[in-house]
Amino acid sequence: MIVAENRHGYQFGIGLVGDRWIGFARGAEMLFVFPAIADDFQLGLLDKQRVIKLTVAIACDPDGGYGGIDQWFVTYDLRGHPDDFRCPYCARVGCQGECRDDFDYHFDDEELP
Repeated sequence: MIVAENRHGYQFGIGLVGDRWIGFARGAEMLFVFPAIADDFQLGLLDKQRVIKLTVAIACDPDGGYGGIDQWFVTYDLRGHPDDFRCPYCARVGCQGECRDDFDYHFDDEELP
């Protein structure tokens, strides 16, 4: 299911693999599956609406390099925003805090944001 696209040639969508929804970006000759849409080590999520919102958030993240969205194919309530999914530790969209293990080697908890 294509949820959005942009003028840079990317289409953003979701797909069902087994019983889990994944998010992706499709370019002219490549497909990027978003690994941040995962439950711990398992790719994809069971919640279709959350996957749509997270896919859109990744597409709209200025640091992601996808160029945002110019045309939407979902309703307004399914348009996720990058800051809604941004990790307070590493600032990546979709990180669920697993990066904190990396930070723990270098900082005390009092120094973490």
